[in-house]
Amino acid sequence: MYDRRFSSGLELASSVVNSNILHQLWTQVEELYKDMETRKNLNDQPTLPLPFCYKISHLSPNCVVIVFVTSPPCAASHLQAAGRELIPSSTIKDHFPHFDFLSSEDFLSSEDDQSFSIHKDAITRLASLPDDLSDIAKQIGKSTTLIVSGHSLGGSIASLYTLWLLNNIDTANVKIPICITFGSPLMGDNGLQQAIFESRTWYSCFLHVASIYDPVPSLFISQHNLNINGSYPQARIYKPFGTYLLCSHSGYACFEDSNSVSELLVSLAPQRAECQQIFDYRSTLQGLKHNNIICQETSLLGEPTNDPHRTGIILRIKALGINSTQINDNNTLIAKILRWEEKYMKRRKSLSNPSKKLNDMKVYMALLEWYKKYAKDNGIGYYDSYKMMEGWSRRDMDVEMYKTSLTNYWKNVVEWAKGKPQKKGSSFRICWLFAGMNYRRMVEPLDIAEFYRENGRVKDYLTQGRSEHYMHLEQWQRDESKSLRSQNNANERKMACSLTEDSCFWAHVENAITICKSIEDANVSSGNVDAQSWQSLVEFEHYVMSLIKGYSVSPEIFLKRSSFMKWWDDYKAIRGCSYISEFTEYMNKCTYIDLLKNL
Repeated sequence: MYDRRFSSGLELASSVVNSNILHQLWTQVEELYKDMETRKNLNDQPTLPLPFCYKISHLSPNCVVIVFVTSPPCAASHLQAAGRELIPSSTIKDHFPHFDFLSSEDFLSSEDDQSFSIHKDAITRLASLPDDLSDIAKQIGKSTTLIVSGHSLGGSIASLYTLWLLNNIDTANVKIPICITFGSPLMGDNGLQQAIFESRTWYSCFLHVASIYDPVPSLFISQHNLNINGSYPQARIYKPFGTYLLCSHSGYACFEDSNSVSELLVSLAPQRAECQQIFDYRSTLQGLKHNNIICQETSLLGEPTNDPHRTGIILRIKALGINSTQINDNNTLIAKILRWEEKYMKRRKSLSNPSKKLNDMKVYMALLEWYKKYAKDNGIGYYDSYKMMEGWSRRDMDVEMYKTSLTNYWKNVVEWAKGKPQKKGSSFRICWLFAGMNYRRMVEPLDIAEFYRENGRVKDYLTQGRSEHYMHLEQWQRDESKSLRSQNNANERKMACSLTEDSCFWAHVENAITICKSIEDANVSSGNVDAQSWQSLVEFEHYVMSLIKGYSVSPEIFLKRSSFMKWWDDYKAIRGCSYISEFTEYMNKCTYIDLLKNL
């Protein structure tokens, strides 16, 4: 069990229930409470409670366990309104620098809602030991399975620490940590839940064991959190994330959908015993051995069904001792959870890792390479070929299809990557970084061509037409620039690249053409040319020369029928023979001919 990676929270739950791991973890919790009590009694001021403590132990040679607990007085404070305070992500960077990744755009899940809130007590207590955080992470070996656990408020601390680990360890070389909590209160709001939900891997790392008789798991949930449709209002409210293993005297059931978990915790509240500071999960765990819902008879359904998914949901609900004679009644708890679970499954499917389609996209990229070769053979280059096409040939329609498919794919990938919780500055996994870079350099020139074909030069692509997904891809590449330079330093390149490195090169060319036109018009009308126009063209010269010197521009820009060469002809005419610069000498001497020979 310890060497296994889990593709879903339900798989993790099934594995731990059928092993002895939960009992072992709870034993660690009990021992840590005893140690805390002993330490308090040895303190010079025994009336002052220890806020929280943790313990590192080995369940096996390759399995390390970290357990967090809080003192009973701290746990009791969670029953008070003051203990429910949420703090916004915008304040995390200033007050909790070790958790500043939580406030970065990389962690957030949507452009419309760039924030979330998190439980103040949990992050405050964990942030009080920043050095310990790093020390623990350094002890994780490549073959080590790490399980982070905790009880009550300690469970919230364990969840937050697991997020920190996921952000700070290299999960490509180290096993992904697993977080298993007991009776943990909710840790954050709907924004936090959504951010974690966007990552299949991260979401499946969390398993929360909660007895329906323990008041703490639903402490921050109330009926006011849910409207009549079971959806949450816009106000910041606590919301569960991860997989919940709900336990009762009659059985147990697992749920991943946050709406279902919230509804069940609220609906089962009347069955709870009186509030206790520490709910003992030992008897609950003993009951798991004798109440395996998977083995129960389908007669529990009360009616035949041919839908395995529906059957599984009903069995899970009935395992908690909920009786319903009207399963198909829209007003029943079962009916609502069935709807939520179906929506959840569709959402998870839609958020599948897009890398599965990457090979298909590589085929489209290869086909665009053929179009690029076709345009080069016609002496025009693929940018101008696509921009100047008249009518729609079969080749043009194919290129449009390839471009559209690639753009839709990469927009989805960017949205997925933005929502995936990960370390700031590493927003895009390396396996996609180069593919995304090549896509941007190949396809964005086609978007620029389409923009100016449709709008002329009355609009500027860089300020009015560029898609945000290109900006994100470019920024993520820039974030990795140091490692990229060490692997493929542009200054060491001795051959021109096949794709111009700056995917916006042709937009700059179009701007330069516009400036030349304005200078020509000014010369005709008044002879007075704005000095800024000349300065802009000088800057464009420097820009082009920097690309040429760095072998960072494709030789196809020097094809006779390209827009760049047309600009050069116009520029040379308005500058006159008296003007000399490094760029004009390079162009007048036709030094670029050698580059064209290798095209």
